[in-house]
Formats: sequence, structure tokens, C-alpha cells
Amino acid sequence: MEANKKVSQIFARSKTTKNPSFTNIESQAGHALQDIVSHLDGENKRIGSFIEVNKVIEIPVGKQDPAVLIYFSYKSQKVLLTNLYKKLVSELEKKLKTTVLLVAARNIQSRWIKKNRTQKRSYSRTLTSVRENLLNELLLPGNIISDRTRVRLDGSSIRKIVIDKAEQHFLEERTEAIKCAFKKLTTKDIEVYFDKEPHYYTLKKGDRKN
Repeated sequence: MEANKKVSQIFARSKTTKNPSFTNIESQAGHALQDIVSHLDGENKRIGSFIEVNKVIEIPVGKQDPAVLIYFSYKSQKVLLTNLYKKLVSELEKKLKTTVLLVAARNIQSRWIKKNRTQKRSYSRTLTSVRENLLNELLLPGNIISDRTRVRLDGSSIRKIVIDKAEQHFLEERTEAIKCAFKKLTTKDIEVYFDKEPHYYTLKKGDRKN
């Protein structure tokens, strides 16, 4: 009972539900996160205090062990953009012994459901925006340098995404889990490649060739 109470502190539902229940994987992830946050110090400790989890699910990854996908509350998404991100992921993977993916929970709002005729839907609630943000967060801390869609002869499509090679050592082993997670959540196929980010230079006026 005491262990369950400790886990509930990091879940958002504990604020709205009197006796929240947790799945086995949620309990494991909750214990791991609590342990990691309690050992942080300095600036990381301040950032860690913002962590709030909505839910945790498992993503099948072929013949490998299922990956763990942790949904942070929307207010906690700032944690994903800090230097604490890599430390959180690596420590969680050590404790859970599988690939861990962190994303922010977002809601998609239908364009047809309105309380009044003049109500406008914010772009962040559209299907396109939610999917793009999901992809960007799954590929963190990588930087997307190229993104194109290829249509096959049978009419199906696949997105080919190129990531800056600077983060290849961190993302390469996670690529398969990322593809499976994106496929499960959006039904869309992606392929991930790594390459050096091109640099463009502007020639001075006198250096241009005639």
C-alpha cells in the first residue's frame, strides 16, 4: 500500500482520482522515475520536480523485448527539451532493461465538434500537429535535416527521415523501437537514416563567378 502511494505521487491521475490503480508496467516505471528524481541535484533536481506522468504503455518491437512508452503530462513537456532528457532515458533503460521512449500527452480535437459556431480549433490540437510533435519527440535529441514521403506503386506511402549524424550513437539502437511506436500510434510507416547536416555558405559579392 505504501509503495503504491509512493508511485501515485508522480502520476497526474492521483490528483483527480481518490484511489488510482496502476498496471504492472506503470508501477515499475513509476518506481524507477521516483528513484531517479530523488537522486538528482542542482538544476536537474529543479527540472525533475516538473515531471508528471499520464500513463505508461508497452510497444511490441518484433522479436525484441517490448519498448516502454511513457506519456508525460503536457505541462511536463519542457523536461524533454533539457539536458536531463538523456540522463532520464539512460537511467530508465538500465532499471527497466528495455528501450524507453518519452513523449508528451496531447489531445486531438475534431474540426466538426464545436460548442458554438465561432469557435476555432488551435493548430496544436490538429491531427497533423500532434503527429509531427510526436515524431519530433520520439527522435529527440536528434535534429531532422531531411523529411520526404515516397509513394509506392501499390499506393502506400513511407516517410524517409534523415537525422543529423551527431546523435547517431544515441539513436541508432533505438531506431526500431521508434519506428514501431510511430506505426502503432499513427498507422504510418517511417524509415530513419543518419547523415551529416549540410552547411551552406554565402559568397561575398566579389567572390561570385561571372
